[in-house]
Amino acid sequence: MRFLFILLLLYLFSIIHLPLDISFILLSFSALYDKKMASMILALFAGFLQDLYTPSYLGAGMLSYLISIYFLIWMKRYIQMVGYFILPLAFSGLILKFLLFSILTRTPFPPLPIIFTALTLIPSFPFLSKILYKRWHLA
Repeated sequence: MRFLFILLLLYLFSIIHLPLDISFILLSFSALYDKKMASMILALFAGFLQDLYTPSYLGAGMLSYLISIYFLIWMKRYIQMVGYFILPLAFSGLILKFLLFSILTRTPFPPLPIIFTALTLIPSFPFLSKILYKRWHLA
């Protein structure tokens, strides 16, 4: 059920163009709290939706989401106490996603979407935890 809810949110937020990356917030939450395969499928779906809306960069969104979410999953496996490092991990994945996208598309590195998304990461993880797991916490 959580998987379908996140898929629906990814689809709804891919239509709306905001200066922050809500898809990455949902994907990083899924990568840090859900199973690896579900998170990778969600990243593939979100990248595919991004590529549908920007067809001139076909494949760049999908690849950048997949690599950044795999990085988060990989780092989560090696850090024992993930609760203390959730926001720095998500922020490093965010930087990696925008860096890969700007390298693949040969566009300048955008600072404003990174700042807006990083500021939105802080309050969104407890709210997503409350909505999806029915408890208020980061860890």
